[in-house]
Amino acid sequence: MAKPKTGIKIIIVGAGFGGLTAAIEAHRQGHDVEIYESFPELKSLGDIISFGSNAGRIFYRWKDGEIAQRLRAASIDLTEYGFRIHKWDTGEVVFHQKTPPPPKEAPRFNGHRGELHEIVFNYAKDELGIPIHLGQPVEKYFEDDERAGIVLQNGEKASRNTPGASFVL
Repeated sequence: MAKPKTGIKIIIVGAGFGGLTAAIEAHRQGHDVEIYESFPELKSLGDIISFGSNAGRIFYRWKDGEIAQRLRAASIDLTEYGFRIHKWDTGEVVFHQKTPPPPKEAPRFNGHRGELHEIVFNYAKDELGIPIHLGQPVEKYFEDDERAGIVLQNGEKASRNTPGASFVL
């Protein structure tokens, strides 16, 4: 649940997991957030990615655990695989310990990067209404006493004309 509006305006450059998570958390704190991303469209790219329990705690906070459930549904369950020690010459497993289940509020996720990213991206954009400007490569950023902002590759400027404006790369 988002807190009351703070009046703090934030520009985030990049709509990867880090940028999206920063935007979602800033939105939850009541800040006005916009994201600028150089890629012109969302693509389901990448290989497997893993998020440990610390990241899981963040995802679990979103929408009363619903986003974590979506991520879980798109993830691979590695609980049975666990920890294995193999003989160096034959590959025979000489020791196997299952991974203990994580606490409900600190889940772990292992899955296709693109599929997991799409869940977080859609949550930010479609459900929270965070503006995500795709196809907007950033050339540089600026800040002075009056504003902070970015200059896009096409020469346009995006800035936050509020004293104390925040800027996140």
